[in-house]
Amino acid sequence: MLSYFFHPSFSQIPHRSADGQVYILDAFLNSQKIVQALQEHHLAKNSYSSPSVLPNLQNAVLVHDPLYLNSLVTGKPLELAQSSGVLFNQNNVTTLIHQVEASYQSFNFALHNGFSYDLSGGNHHAGYTRGAGFGVINTFINAIARDIRSYGKKRILIIDTDVYLGDANALYLQTDIQFSEVRIFDLYGYIIPKAYQVGFDLLERAGNYIREISRANYFKELSNLDAFVKDFKPEVVLWLQGAYIWQNSTKSIKDKGLTKDEIAERDRYVVDTLRKYKVPFVMSPVEGYVSYKNEDGTVKTREETDEQWQQLLDIYLYPVRYYNRA
Repeated sequence: MLSYFFHPSFSQIPHRSADGQVYILDAFLNSQKIVQALQEHHLAKNSYSSPSVLPNLQNAVLVHDPLYLNSLVTGKPLELAQSSGVLFNQNNVTTLIHQVEASYQSFNFALHNGFSYDLSGGNHHAGYTRGAGFGVINTFINAIARDIRSYGKKRILIIDTDVYLGDANALYLQTDIQFSEVRIFDLYGYIIPKAYQVGFDLLERAGNYIREISRANYFKELSNLDAFVKDFKPEVVLWLQGAYIWQNSTKSIKDKGLTKDEIAERDRYVVDTLRKYKVPFVMSPVEGYVSYKNEDGTVKTREETDEQWQQLLDIYLYPVRYYNRA
């Protein structure tokens, strides 16, 4: 049976919307719902193991400024301790430590078993000196840094198949020498000159966070992944699966996203490519949301949102089902 890595506290970090209202972000509820579905369908087991002695945040995290980490513990200065989307709460610290441990354990498991499912939170927007949006700790980059230190694995590939800005990961690879052999295949096409290799641009770099793409162009650029993996020969892959591009996601441009079947086609291609070259990989189902309002501002019924949740879960679970069958 496949393994996922999840701690119950992951869904308890308080977030806030633009108007300051406190709420629990969908992305964290996603993890809870995914875990429930994995268990109900006997698709995977939770292999996360809490450390016998929980390290402090400064020792657990290798890739953030010490002043920033200290602010997360003390709340001082407050403007550093919380981002535009995350409220400061001292109870967050234990959860953050579990998040970085879960990501590292998922990398470790994948190296020895071929595949793992990281549900630690997907905080890939957090930068070196502060959080960003809903990201507090960049669990992925931290896991890569620990992987390099513990196993000497340096040729690591990040595959980002969503069409969304993954800027923080790129900035780390640009500024830290230890990541000099880490590469990104990014279908968003976010490029910092000489920072890292990416996939291929889909449109002109207009600076938009979401870009209109055609289905044909998306799959055309995705098809370059095979040659990319063959040439780079990664020792391990982190795959940010992503459902931001789903046509029913609140953040997708109307009628420009992919259907569920098209996303399944995408995911089969990624899994088949990585298995073809016998590359161990960690998959993280980052991004993807359920809209609670219609375009005219009216609130959707519970039945409507439940149906969207189920479709989103189907997207997240499909690669696990496919990997089990292949």
